[in-house]
Amino acid sequence: MLKLVQKRRIYDITNVLEGIDLIEKKLKNRIQWKGVDVVRPGKDDGDFSSLQAGVENLSLEEHRLDEQMRYLVIEMQERLGDLSQDENSQKWLFVTEKDIKGLPCFQNETLIAIKAPHGTTLEVPDPDMEENCWSLC
Repeated sequence: MLKLVQKRRIYDITNVLEGIDLIEKKLKNRIQWKGVDVVRPGKDDGDFSSLQAGVENLSLEEHRLDEQMRYLVIEMQERLGDLSQDENSQKWLFVTEKDIKGLPCFQNETLIAIKAPHGTTLEVPDPDMEENCWSLC
């Protein structure tokens, strides 16, 4: 069984190498290494050049998308700032429990929502202590 598996792996490997034109099967058990064609080095140089040009194009596209993303984030922050300052819109600015629980960072966590004036501090006692009161200051 071991020899069969080894033969199969060798067969698969030789098929891959033949597929990418690195070897050529001459007979059933005879294989010739072709490797890189040193007679025509320009052919591979062209492949390399086109790959390099493709990488450069992708880098430019990535940079363009990064800039677009930065612009959109700034624009969205400005719009949200304007919206939060608009008194007519403030009554519509809220999130639901479902919205918050849908965030991965809050899944399987205890969530306590408290509405309090700006500057309010919340003191939460250590749960291991006997005192189990919560107070808003």
